[in-house]
Amino acid sequence: VKLAGAYGQNGYNSQQCQRLNPKYQPYLQFYADTFNYADLMLVDPLGHVLVTTREQSPLLGNSLESDEYRDSELYQLLSRGILLMQIHTEEIYGVINDYTGQGETGETVVASLEGDEVVIVTPVRHDRNAAFNLRARTGDERMANLNRAVRGEKGYGFNIDYRGDPTVAVWTYLPMFRWGMVVKQDTSEALALIDQFREALLLIVG
Repeated sequence: VKLAGAYGQNGYNSQQCQRLNPKYQPYLQFYADTFNYADLMLVDPLGHVLVTTREQSPLLGNSLESDEYRDSELYQLLSRGILLMQIHTEEIYGVINDYTGQGETGETVVASLEGDEVVIVTPVRHDRNAAFNLRARTGDERMANLNRAVRGEKGYGFNIDYRGDPTVAVWTYLPMFRWGMVVKQDTSEALALIDQFREALLLIVG
């Protein structure tokens, strides 16, 4: 409260604000180091970034309500004074790109909603350059289940994926990140496994 008040009255570069900032930064740094966050930011209700653990952050002292940041996801979080946590993308990619148990074609695809488009936000198994480049409009048959997932739906069924190939998939919404997630496998591989299981069962009982 004192830091936000000092910022509001005299600006970030004022002596009062610069005197208070070092009192808060070590606490944020402790939590960032403990939980391995890439960055922690303390933001006041007006969107001013008061403290950050990232050295020489361009956000420090600036407002997320400025034209430069108004379209960012950070701005969308603002409704009161908050503490923002940034997670290392390498850790997220490591989980999503772990194909253990997914056969030759299985993968996890994650996307966000930007306007009327679904945008893939991480590398995918069959297109390492897909992140933030591969997108589909609402109603497009491609990535229809990702469309459902980013709107908060969950389910399972058949789907045409981003390559235009038929797949079997399950999908859900990740509210913490506001992402939709689809775990899928090519229909041909998934059905082949079923055929193999059926043949093995016939051999056992037959």
